[in-house]
Amino acid sequence: MDYVMRGDVLSWRGETKQNNIAATAMYEKALDLDPSLPFAKISLADEFAGKALDDFSDDRDDDLRRAEGLVSSVLAEHPNYSYAHSIKAQILRARRRFDEAIVEYETAISLNPLEVSARNNLARAKILIGEPAAAIPLLEQAMQISPRDHLIGFIHYRLGLAHLLLGDTDEAIRWYRQALLTYYDPAYAYVELAAALSLKGDKASAQRVLAEAIELKPDFATIAGVKGHWPSQRPKYVELANRTMIEGLRRAGLREE
Repeated sequence: MDYVMRGDVLSWRGETKQNNIAATAMYEKALDLDPSLPFAKISLADEFAGKALDDFSDDRDDDLRRAEGLVSSVLAEHPNYSYAHSIKAQILRARRRFDEAIVEYETAISLNPLEVSARNNLARAKILIGEPAAAIPLLEQAMQISPRDHLIGFIHYRLGLAHLLLGDTDEAIRWYRQALLTYYDPAYAYVELAAALSLKGDKASAQRVLAEAIELKPDFATIAGVKGHWPSQRPKYVELANRTMIEGLRRAGLREE
């Protein structure tokens, strides 16, 4: 458990490649000492799924298969383990099986009503199927449960995205600015904040923020590059994103290709 908690510290610093490698090593050490430890298995599965979701896997399919194996072995013995259902949902979301993921997130919450991570990620899945309005109360609940949670930057960022997709630029701007104080991967917050500012009519600020996004992630130098990082191609999500995010970036002067 000491190694598990060391892994948690590394993981909770932010889902970067460096932190992922270090946390994975801690969870693997825990399993070397106790191969049956459920929390270590699920934590390790979480790291494998996180690599796939955050696009820094060397072998995405292999990472997801390893995560699936770990989760299946835990659920076979502990079918009501909420964390296992939450990570099963993460794997399904990484495979873009959003509807199945939603069922697993909801199962995790039903088993543990104080689940912050599952609520946060359920909100993400709702956004990705084109239902941002359904995401907002879930994110608000997560903040109420754990206002100083290590995921707070994620929550603020996703509130920004939900409001942007709904066309509520004032709220989007507010939450993106909050996210930039705590979110470990701010490039997405910067590029979407630029779109919101542009839609609001503040082109000069939008261009300054967009420059920050491009410096962090050069792919965001074009509309095609931004779309290339979209985590969903669901028609409702694409329609909302084109109408808001992409329209805002065009108004800010971002070139198509």
